[in-house]
Amino acid sequence: MNMTKILLTILVVAVIGILGLMIYQSQQKSPAQQMADDFGEVTEEIGDEIDDATTN
Repeated sequence: MNMTKILLTILVVAVIGILGLMIYQSQQKSPAQQMADDFGEVTEEIGDEIDDATTN
């Protein structure tokens, strides 16, 4: 009985660790994703500036 509790505890800790690692990795962006986001942001800012300059 005591050995069963120890193994169950080890299994639960391992599952929680794996889930935590998966969540952490899913929230990280790759360098390519970061560069694409930055490029999109720059493009949007340039478009806004052109729109502001042509509206006034």
